[in-house]
Amino acid sequence: MPTTVVGFRLGCDGRGRQVTVFVSQAGVLYRSAGPYGERPVLVRPEVSPVVGNPSAPRLAGEQPLARPIRSLREQHAECLRHGLTRELIPPVVASLAVEEDLPAVLQGRPRLPQQKLTDAFLGAVHRPAGSLEDAIRQFRTVLGLPGRLAPAQAPVPGQRRPGPDRPLSPRAQSMLSALTHRQVLTPDRQSEVAWSVAGDGVRLHAERAEHMLDRAAAAELHAALTAWLRYTDPS
Repeated sequence: MPTTVVGFRLGCDGRGRQVTVFVSQAGVLYRSAGPYGERPVLVRPEVSPVVGNPSAPRLAGEQPLARPIRSLREQHAECLRHGLTRELIPPVVASLAVEEDLPAVLQGRPRLPQQKLTDAFLGAVHRPAGSLEDAIRQFRTVLGLPGRLAPAQAPVPGQRRPGPDRPLSPRAQSMLSALTHRQVLTPDRQSEVAWSVAGDGVRLHAERAEHMLDRAAAAELHAALTAWLRYTDPS
């Protein structure tokens, strides 16, 4: 049975290095890296917690592909930040003529199945989807997964769509980029009530019980929260 994946391969000609990352339909992120012209070194796969422990109460309702796709975005941004900007394999959806051995991966024996999938991904005939987000949308469509809005949640005429589907402001977009690069957001101006926003959550720091935010400070916090909500959006 073929395995559907979404991924990319980026390289840096100056350093002669490449990184390959792709996510399988089962919810596993596979990564490998190494010098040009040599067999890539496999990095231990990242398995979605839902796949490894589907009965955990804290994971109830989580889509198995949510975290792997988020990691795929993070890996792509990290590669670009470190100068791997040449698209050796642009973001793409591929159907690999290899069946994923998920039991072996879950049992701690991922090397052989990962090698087979990686070889198949590198040897496939690719039809680039465009941007990484285009590839992710195509991947979800191929697998029959719902978009950001389920049909029952579609907005009625005249009703505003929920925040995650609206375009971000330039400030929120820059903050989202900072979160993707694992940076911590803090206000431009210091006040008695401070805040910080990171990938793992939002923190408030207050010396007094109450402090009034002016419009500029409120807008800055709103942009940070908007960026964080988009960053943590499971879809």
